Amino acid sequence: MNKKLVTVLFFLSGASALIYEILWTRLFSFVLGHTYLAITIIVASFMFGLFLGSWLIGFFLEKCKNELKWYAYLELIIGAYALLLLFSFTLTHAVFDGLYATLGRVELLHSLGKFLATMLLIVIPTSAMGATFPLIVQYFTKRKKYFGDNVSLFYSVNTLGGALGALAGGFYVIEHFGVRSGLAATAGISIVIGIIVLVLLQISRTEAPPSEQGERKQSQDGNKSSVKRTEGGDKLLYLSAAGLAGFAALSYEIIWTRGLKFLIHNSTYSLSVILFVFLVGIAVGSIVAKKIIRENPNLQYVYGILQIAMGLLAIFSIYLLYSFSYSDFFQENIVEIIYDYSYTWLWAIAIYALICSILFLAPSIIMGILFPLINELSFKKVIRKTGKTVSSVYAVNTIGAIVGSLGAGFFLLPSFGIKTSILLISVINLLLGIVFVLKAKFRIFSTFSVGAALFFVVLNLSFDGQYLLGRKETRQDRVLFYKEGLMSTVKVYEQNRRLHMSIDGIRIASNQLTLLKKEKLIAHLPFFVRPDIRNVLAVGLASGISVGAMALHNNVEQIDCVELVRSVFPAAAYFSGSNYDVFDNEKINLTYDDVYAFLKHNDGKYDLISSDGKLGPLYSGNTVMLSTDYYELCKTRMKEDGLFIQWAPIITPHNELRVMLESLKRSFKYVSLFYFYPSDIFMLASETPIILDKGHMDTVLSDRNIRRELERFNIRDSFSLLSSYMGVYESSPNEAIRTNSFDRPILEFEFMRDWKKSRRWEGGYRAKNLEYMVENYEKTDLSFLFGVFKNVDKPTIENIYKASMLFFRGGITFFKTGNFRKSFQEYTKFKESVRF
Repeated sequence: MNKKLVTVLFFLSGASALIYEILWTRLFSFVLGHTYLAITIIVASFMFGLFLGSWLIGFFLEKCKNELKWYAYLELIIGAYALLLLFSFTLTHAVFDGLYATLGRVELLHSLGKFLATMLLIVIPTSAMGATFPLIVQYFTKRKKYFGDNVSLFYSVNTLGGALGALAGGFYVIEHFGVRSGLAATAGISIVIGIIVLVLLQISRTEAPPSEQGERKQSQDGNKSSVKRTEGGDKLLYLSAAGLAGFAALSYEIIWTRGLKFLIHNSTYSLSVILFVFLVGIAVGSIVAKKIIRENPNLQYVYGILQIAMGLLAIFSIYLLYSFSYSDFFQENIVEIIYDYSYTWLWAIAIYALICSILFLAPSIIMGILFPLINELSFKKVIRKTGKTVSSVYAVNTIGAIVGSLGAGFFLLPSFGIKTSILLISVINLLLGIVFVLKAKFRIFSTFSVGAALFFVVLNLSFDGQYLLGRKETRQDRVLFYKEGLMSTVKVYEQNRRLHMSIDGIRIASNQLTLLKKEKLIAHLPFFVRPDIRNVLAVGLASGISVGAMALHNNVEQIDCVELVRSVFPAAAYFSGSNYDVFDNEKINLTYDDVYAFLKHNDGKYDLISSDGKLGPLYSGNTVMLSTDYYELCKTRMKEDGLFIQWAPIITPHNELRVMLESLKRSFKYVSLFYFYPSDIFMLASETPIILDKGHMDTVLSDRNIRRELERFNIRDSFSLLSSYMGVYESSPNEAIRTNSFDRPILEFEFMRDWKKSRRWEGGYRAKNLEYMVENYEKTDLSFLFGVFKNVDKPTIENIYKASMLFFRGGITFFKTGNFRKSFQEYTKFKESVRF
């Protein structure tokens, strides 16, 4: 069989494997939720399959006569099973619903049950993937001298394919195919690979190359007892090194990814770039390993040196994350490009790649060298088939990676934070390096002298910088709370005498006027629309200001607040002066959970669901709470006349705002819009008409606490609320507007690309969006408003409508010109001439 052709096919195998992992993570989030635990369950299940397959194939290799034929069969199994799983996935919902009903009250057992179920569902294709590498290596390695070359070649090619798969999945497949169609297409790739190999084998009628029994017999003529002793001792050392290296590698990847959120955030693009750079580094390292194996007789020493270098670079990454990244030079000349509208989104992607390369390209290259080296060391003195060696090393390396991913996410990060976790893991590399250098008995003194000097240098640098900083955060801020937790890093800090909360460097809550206005309005606005709201579901706690404000309304009996990030709970306590001590309020039940899972598995019915998600161009999680799937699920948990409210910033890219509105409208019969200058758009949705009763609004405002809450935002009477109404949203009959869904999360991709195009419109997206909503409102017949506004006479309604339009148009002019007084001059004159 042509080796070059098989190399290309194995490259495609690597690409499809990463796409499977990405798409299965998405698919299983439908039943597992969107928590870090859910993602970890999927990834760990995937990697367990790789381990199992690579381990089991070792028992079969001794009897295997044509490894390439089995490789083809495994590719066919992968593709066929992927299709079977896809088309029968509705049955999977029942499995996980049953697990929740049985074990849901015991969190540990429930998590274990979900892991076992996920593992069993994907163990067949992932085990097949894990078995392909040992098969390929053994087929093309019938002479020992080619072992290192082939391990390096096929490991690098497969890994490089994985890097391409990471890019393809994150940049193209999900957006243009969707999760389900993308899985079907990827399954097709696997099946085609299998068919091609079988056809070529049939055409060439080539059996596997001659057995290496002669070579093995010749090698056995030496001192067998000596070989046996060497094999036993070295095997344990080499396998231990492979496992520990896998543990360290995956731990670093998770921890570096967490730290990078502060620089390149958490978009699908940024996560894909992180994985791409990481895998490219490993692939490059594997290629370099080929030359090292050929030219260096003392591989134990080389392996030891590289482990020491790995540990030192890991410690140095602390300095890069906590200090160098926040230097004026780095921020002004590199990071700023991400936010500068004069640069396209492709520039942002390039900066993502540059930052990732600076942080971990060199360490990942070393990781790529270490794997072929440990295979070569393990194989040199072992009398066995080549594939058996690869099988053992690959299996142990993978199981180490599984433990590393779980240990870093669930123990190291929550217990020690990023800095200390990196230091602890680096000890593994440094100790392995010391052991191998001592075993090599080569340049021990000079190596340890230089290594010790470098260690103290990088360790000293690692102490520079205490906190990771968001874009608007400085080292002069007074930090009150800082927790690098399981899901995200939460910070509460004081800046300019105001209290702020950020998650992964993005400010999400504050007692500063701009954010505070949004927090108060999303809390109070629904109560002016619906007269009898008793049971509330609040999605997101943040500072607790919104939840605390909701509890001020006398009719409210219970508020269930669901928060995804556990560290937010202690952080919110610092806002007790602004959130009315939500932790001591008997009306409020605080729950740590993913809202999707909460809605799916809890049977409560609510008068109001308030969805206050973290919106912006740099967060892949946006799509969960901006999707038709989420809206439909919310609707099932709402009472017949229940109300749903969601917020969007006026700076949302125009096309994406329309997608948001269309997605909401596809699920709810009635969607009303409110705009509060300068930044807040509120979307209210219901299955029953939304009526604005002035009498009811006056009653709500008669409560002194409610009135005091809103007066600081110039909302002193019901007319202030009525004049912020912008009509209803109706789908355009002449224009097909797409919707956002779990399967086709288009906002996740288009949001960032369009966000960088703001300067194409005069006044940016603020003016563009406000113009669009004004045009929509202009289509409203006044007779419709007479039915919406209750207890308001028709002349007053006409005046409110005219005043609103003048104010909204004034806002458009202001966004375009920046001249505040002139922009609102006409509105001011009209308001002074009319008494409401």
